[in-house]
Amino acid sequence: MAELSDAAFAAMTTHMNDDHPDAVAAYAQHYAQCNPAIGARIVTMDATGLTLSVDMGAQTRDVRIDFARTVTDTDDARAMLISMWQTSAPQPLPERTQGAGVREGRG
Repeated sequence: MAELSDAAFAAMTTHMNDDHPDAVAAYAQHYAQCNPAIGARIVTMDATGLTLSVDMGAQTRDVRIDFARTVTDTDDARAMLISMWQTSAPQPLPERTQGAGVREGRG
């Protein structure tokens, strides 16, 4: 459990933008109603939320998304981002079962 600081927020921002751009775009679509969000980047992050720059094709829009509550440390911030992803992620397709009528490799 590490204390929140400007450096910690900068590291989390870089990590999310570099490693989880799909989650950031899902945040823009779900929480800020930016549809379609072609892409999004976190511009700033603090204990109360995120500011995103959202690419909507013909325009770029900056939006603020407040967290459900103030985060208290880096573990709490990570848990908040994961919870937001779980809420905003597109629903996965149901798993196919063997013999469900889908044939592969036939043309």
